[in-house]
Formats: sequence, structure tokens, C-alpha cells
Amino acid sequence: MAFVLFCKLTSAQTDTTFWFAAPDLQQAHGDRPIFLRLSTQNAASIVTISQPANASFTPITLNIAANSSNSLDLTAFITQLENVTPNTVTNKGLLIRSSTPISCYYDIAHGSNGDIYALKGKNALGTKFTLPFQMGFIGRPLPLYTTDFIILATENNTQVTITPKFSIMGHAAGVPFTITLQKGETYTCSATNNIATERPGGTLVTSNKPICISTKDDSLFYTGQGCSDTAGDQLIPDEIAGKDFIVIKGYFNSPDFYYVFAIENNTVVKVNGITVATLQAGDYFKGSLSENS
Repeated sequence: MAFVLFCKLTSAQTDTTFWFAAPDLQQAHGDRPIFLRLSTQNAASIVTISQPANASFTPITLNIAANSSNSLDLTAFITQLENVTPNTVTNKGLLIRSSTPISCYYDIAHGSNGDIYALKGKNALGTKFTLPFQMGFIGRPLPLYTTDFIILATENNTQVTITPKFSIMGHAAGVPFTITLQKGETYTCSATNNIATERPGGTLVTSNKPICISTKDDSLFYTGQGCSDTAGDQLIPDEIAGKDFIVIKGYFNSPDFYYVFAIENNTVVKVNGITVATLQAGDYFKGSLSENS
């Protein structure tokens, strides 16, 4: 599966400030251990991990040598990090700051249901997001296995307006609602059912101050296959969306699928030069990769 919406040549995933809202996976299938994987470049770095909205979380400081990596095991803090409850403001936003540019990712390192979230630094922050989701696979059943997006505020008094494309828990499709978040606070939205085509893909989220958003689709499976796995990402905002993409097939026997989400009306989608769809904002095109390359 691939989500073809937000991809553009940027300054890679290196920065000195990273915000992240951690997803909640079901422990019964696999949600731990969890790590932050941190890598320096040609300069040593002092890295501080904190939760600005959670006074009970003691900041962690690491000294990492130049051209080195460090794995910080955060499993002991998992209940303070995972965003579990929908429609509730919580204090679980994570902030990573470094004295020199580093790269960083959040690793759910479980063999059966793991995932990696590459943290995108300033490229993750914005005020308008059109959410991409896979729209073809179902997951393990609700209420234990959910499809979520998690919003994290980076400044106080952040007004966030959410217009669900499909219904989410507590809110009807197409009806905007607004929440207020303080710096480091998070808010989780969850799909109301397990229908593949009613994932929150195409939902519009806007704000008056920079936010970041994580997505999670817990324990998806391909019809007729026995295994299942989570899928998620830290998104980047509409302002750095792109127009040209090369989509690469994976190595499984089944076809790979990709999803093109429009952020503007009358978006023409072409595959290998052939027009395949004209989309309105929030709509998507589902493509299939079945060739060897």
C-alpha cells in the first residue's frame, strides 16, 4: 500500500525540533517495545525529550557523539505516550529537541505488528491537512483495533477545525467542529466502523497555529491472507504537497495499491501520461501496481 499525497523534495528528515503524537496499538497483537532512534551527522548533539503539557514527565537528556546513533527505549512510558481515547484532549504530545541537526524516528519494534514513523521536523508542521488513508483493506474488528488520526498542538490557544469526510466517533460526516488545544496537547479522532472505504481519508483539518498529525490503521489484512499489520505515518501539510510521483512496487505476491488524494478541486490525475481521474478536494483515486517494476 502507498499513500501518494504528500511527497516533495525537501531538506530530508533532519532538523533540531521534532513533535510527535504516538498512536495506540493493541497490546494483544503487538505494541511494544517502543524506541526513539536518533542519529547525528558530523557534529555531536545534546538531545532532550520532553512532554510540554505533562508536568509529571521528567525530561530525558542524551549526549550523542558525531556520526552516531542512539536507541532510547521508551516502553516504560508507553501509557504516557500512546493516544488511546477519542474525542478527549490529553497531554501526550512528545517534543524532541537537539543542539545540532539530527534524524529521528519512532519505532514500534514488535515482530507481528510493528511500524516506523519517520519524524519530519518542520516539514510536519502546518495549518491545513487533507488526510490520506488506505481505503481498500479492513482491519481487525472494533472496538479494540481502531483507525485514528491524532492532532498535536505546538503552541498555546490553537484552534483546530475538523471536517470529517466520513463519520468519526462523536461526529457526523461533513459537519465541521472546532477544538482548542494548548502546547503539547493532543486530540484523537477514530473511525466509527471497519468499512475499508469509510476510513477518514479526505478529512480536512485546519488550524490557526502550526500542528502536526499522526495516522494509524491498526492490524490491516489482505483478504484471504492470514497475517495482519499496522499502517501509519506522520503527515506533512497541504502547503508542501507535490504533483509528480514515482511509485515503487513492494515484494509481496499480491498487487500493491496506492491512493492519490486531491487537495484542490478539478485535480487531474495521470498515470504514465494517461488521464485516469478528475478529483475534487478530499476525493481520491485508487491505483494498482501489478507489474514487476
